[in-house]
Amino acid sequence: DHCFIQPEGPDTGGFIFDSSETHSSRLEKVCLRHFGSQSSVAVKILGSSSPVIFECVFLANSYHFQISAPTGNPVFLDCVFRDNVDSKFDRSTIIESMAITFDDCLFENNLSTLYPVLSVSSGDVEISNCTFSYNCAVAGGAVYLENSSGILSNCFFRELRMLAFKT
Repeated sequence: DHCFIQPEGPDTGGFIFDSSETHSSRLEKVCLRHFGSQSSVAVKILGSSSPVIFECVFLANSYHFQISAPTGNPVFLDCVFRDNVDSKFDRSTIIESMAITFDDCLFENNLSTLYPVLSVSSGDVEISNCTFSYNCAVAGGAVYLENSSGILSNCFFRELRMLAFKT
């Protein structure tokens, strides 16, 4: 079973790793839901932090994680990202990291009006054994890499959709 955590107010954050946590720092079996702004983010990883996020569920958030760890190497193992929504003004996944790993994760039924579900603006990303299903975004629906390099292995993509807007 998971422990459920949701914010009490608009500026209530979830978990912040902000110094030099190593892979021995773990966040395990937590369901983070209804986080909704940059000041109310479910998980924030900064600096040289390299925590392991294990068997966590990110559910119905509009701002589920932010990673700005230029010398860090965070790892997400066996996590679920479901029913998260972002807008043009709130990127729900901001990743700027030396290296980041997603292994055996599920990205399902997420919606973005701007960026795909997983958006990496700098760093090396390794995505393996992950499933992307029923995600929808203007720029695709799965993975976006900018100024980054990536390794994608043994992943499954199903029913990814692009949004269309009339002006």
